[in-house]
Amino acid sequence: MMKKILHNLLFGLLFAFGAVSCNEPEVNDPQKNPNDNPSQEKVEVGKPITLDDFTLTLTALHAGDVFLSIEPENKEMTYWYSLQVKEDMPETDEEVIATDREYFEYVASYNGLSLVELLSGNLVSGDKEWMYNSLSPKTEYVLYMYGLSVEGEALTAVNSINFITPEVKKLDCTFDIVVGDNITANSFSVTIVPSDDTVGYFYDIFPAWMYEEYCLSDAENIPAFIAEYIPALAEENNYSIPATVGAISCYGALADDFTLEDGIQPSNTYFVFAIGIGADGTATTDAAVVSVTTARPPMNTFEVLESSIEDDRATFYVNPAQQESYVALYELQEYMYDAEGNPLSDDEIIEAILAAQGEKIGNHIYSGTKSVFDCPMIPNKDYYCLVFGYFGGEVTTPLTKVAFKTKEADPNDTEFIVSVAEVTANTASVSFQPYIEPTPHMFNIMPYSQYQEYGANDDAIKRFNDELIDSLWDPTQMSREEWLSRALETTYNSWKIDGLKDNTKYIVYVIGLVPDGTYTTKAFTKEFTTKELKEGPQIKNILFTKQGSDPKFISAWFYLEVDSNVAKFVMSHIVDDSTVYDMSDADLLAYLEQKNDTTFVNEVTNQTYFTINDSNVPVGSTIYYAGAVYDPEGNYTIVRTTYTVE
Repeated sequence: MMKKILHNLLFGLLFAFGAVSCNEPEVNDPQKNPNDNPSQEKVEVGKPITLDDFTLTLTALHAGDVFLSIEPENKEMTYWYSLQVKEDMPETDEEVIATDREYFEYVASYNGLSLVELLSGNLVSGDKEWMYNSLSPKTEYVLYMYGLSVEGEALTAVNSINFITPEVKKLDCTFDIVVGDNITANSFSVTIVPSDDTVGYFYDIFPAWMYEEYCLSDAENIPAFIAEYIPALAEENNYSIPATVGAISCYGALADDFTLEDGIQPSNTYFVFAIGIGADGTATTDAAVVSVTTARPPMNTFEVLESSIEDDRATFYVNPAQQESYVALYELQEYMYDAEGNPLSDDEIIEAILAAQGEKIGNHIYSGTKSVFDCPMIPNKDYYCLVFGYFGGEVTTPLTKVAFKTKEADPNDTEFIVSVAEVTANTASVSFQPYIEPTPHMFNIMPYSQYQEYGANDDAIKRFNDELIDSLWDPTQMSREEWLSRALETTYNSWKIDGLKDNTKYIVYVIGLVPDGTYTTKAFTKEFTTKELKEGPQIKNILFTKQGSDPKFISAWFYLEVDSNVAKFVMSHIVDDSTVYDMSDADLLAYLEQKNDTTFVNEVTNQTYFTINDSNVPVGSTIYYAGAVYDPEGNYTIVRTTYTVE
């Protein structure tokens, strides 16, 4: 429910350019440990520190950030500087520079740049002022810098200092939260003014039930909630607590609106809170809380006017008296009775509609004057056009219903344009559309041999299609007419067919059909033959690189033969789960085409090498890679490999 999370969790780019490296340079003392800081005792906020090649000043130091200025002795020299947690810092200058160099080259390669291009855009020269945020309290850091040319040659030894961030302290800051006068059924505005503009804080709303459940309806319990919430949020997003705090923190006065998009519902009470938060994810101030209760939605009325009624469709105009949202849809009159044959009340009809539609009710919500269209319908059947107010998940008006009857079905002269493209050994792209007007229809594909066996004419298509309907329709769930009314299409269609046999002839068809089973057009067809399956592009080499301590950042590099003609490379890569890896070839190909969002599936095209990245992989874990490389003809090669992180 935390609105500001959605607005502020703008975490960094995949490769935010950070601590990196260079050639093996000649340095004054290649074995010097940058963690050994002879000036450590002299590091004071505001006091310049003179190093070998730079003068450094920490201008401000807090629990979660540090402000600094860098003055190189040579103002014309380009240099690199970065910040590391001490325990993660390499032990020698030589190792620091080598680690940086490896990362420079990796980032350059990933972004398609040369090393010179990358460094030219990221090295600095002259005096600089900088800020690092998202630091951890009570943590020792190493700030280091060294001269570096755009060719990657180190120009100086590594200059460094150590410092420790302070702990988070309780701050004397209060928050004035004012609710605006413009409270509606689904919106309200707030203004938050902290007494200290330098204090970072977090604000949001609790619905009444959440405030009761998580805070026992007491502002004194919000700090405890925050102390649990922020670490959970950081873990969910695979990010550090300080970085999470930095993403959700606000400073100074602000105004905001909470609307229906934030879940605001009529006649509900919400609690707006603001609380200071430190880099460690704990509260730095007391919480301020105010409550606001939204208004009741106004009562609406509807004028429902018939526009057109055909055998397979109907259109009514719905003109509401007010601009509040409403539900409008069509339903068979025969469904307006209970199991004993008694008519349902209007309230029971609304309840039944909401239960049947579930989350799909959103497809039938309108506001303002609308033309409500539905197709396909069953010919020669009694229907209702049903309309009722619906706002914020609540029914807001009585039911309005208008009875009508569809016309009898008649054949028509609609024509369909059918196209087949991108035919491979196992797939084809099919599209078609009505030439004149939307017409209910069914479409499918059948082997040409079966088409010939059935007579190679319209009757063959109808026989195959009727058998298909009967195999899909469950008579225990609904009538055949009702099933068809839901299954038929009326608009332009385009889909990719997979799982085809290679070197096989097929026929695609589309034919007009209405829910009572009457065919209203002839069959429109298109024949095609899949290509012969050949061996696909070959992988020449697979290289793995890793960065970090534990967990690690892993890159898998797949290099193809130089003359490989690659159209597509699809790869699943899952840590410590071999389910996809163990699939059969056929199941793997089908899975990859689905691009299941619950696993890591990447697709890239028209490249001679491919890179798959996994972050935050613990040492000892195994990454299972399973994918396929395709050429433009649809020929493919299965690729499976594993990598255990050491």
